[in-house]
Amino acid sequence: MTAAAHCRAAKGNPLVSTLPFRPFARTGLKAPAGAVDPPFLFPQSFDFLQWARLKCDTLIALSIKVFLAIPNDAEGRSMLGLSIAGQRRFAYGFWRYREDEIDAATQMLSLARESGIDHLDTADIYGGPGGFGGAERLLGKIRARAPGLFAGAIVATKAGVERGSPYNSSRAYITAACEASLKRLGVERIDLFYIHRPDLLTHPAELAATLDSLVSSGKAGAIGVSNFTPAHLDSVARHLKNPIRAHQIEFSAAHVPPLFDGTLDQAMGQGIAVAAWSPLAGGRLVADEANDALSPVRETLDRIAAHHGVSRTAAALAFVQRHPAPITAILGTKTPARLRDSLRAEGVTLTRAEWYAILEARLGHKMP
Repeated sequence: MTAAAHCRAAKGNPLVSTLPFRPFARTGLKAPAGAVDPPFLFPQSFDFLQWARLKCDTLIALSIKVFLAIPNDAEGRSMLGLSIAGQRRFAYGFWRYREDEIDAATQMLSLARESGIDHLDTADIYGGPGGFGGAERLLGKIRARAPGLFAGAIVATKAGVERGSPYNSSRAYITAACEASLKRLGVERIDLFYIHRPDLLTHPAELAATLDSLVSSGKAGAIGVSNFTPAHLDSVARHLKNPIRAHQIEFSAAHVPPLFDGTLDQAMGQGIAVAAWSPLAGGRLVADEANDALSPVRETLDRIAAHHGVSRTAAALAFVQRHPAPITAILGTKTPARLRDSLRAEGVTLTRAEWYAILEARLGHKMP
């Protein structure tokens, strides 16, 4: 029976929806020569294998790509396990782990997943002194031991920091780095692949071509950048076929330049997800250091935290999450109690007055 005959036979069947499916029209993609765009009808209880029996090879191949694609909007950010408007989320990072900390890392990963964290962040340079690739190998070992911990999780990694250079985003280096990360992580595809820092000696067109090739070859599901200026990001984006899905930046109540240098404005304007590393300023916001530059910030956080009945940690993270970008804070604590305490920020919504009070404490002056 032909595909058209299947469609005609489906009419009148109460189990079949009357909504047409036109994949080429939906995606805006140009249909390959000889391909058609008939009004396929999908069962309300959709079974891909059953539908595949329609034996329309061109449409099946295209539809697989459509279903696996990550849209560049709020839905796409949610699919990456990152925050969207109305849904603040956390990520968990492995930059503090050595390769041999399997038991501790497994415990924290289990707690993170139980707490609703789906986005796991690492990089090829993480792993402690002399441990290049160590954090990725650690995740690979945990996956082999407890694969269930990764069910539904998004794993993001970064490359481009080269020992002795310090940066290398050439096509040969990044391609080899991605392949090495795949091997260490024990996966066939990296969900989100970041360029760790901009390499001033690689032309953005070369970097764009490299990233596009990683996506087209199936080695990377989505691409992102880390620590780029708005100009750096734009220069690469102009040459890309695939969108930049995420930008990982340093942002906290102690580090606020992204509010004013265009980084967060660019992300909101282009629909780019934002993840913040060091959201507690490497612990300096929660440390009790007297009379330093962050003392006014700590005092303000303490006052606001007391009002909300949470810790200074939760108040500091609530500052990060209050921004409308929205921003996903990457947590890196290796202590279960601190992770649970950090997650209490999800229940705190700072008022405008509170958020600006923290910002003004960091700036050292009132907003104009």
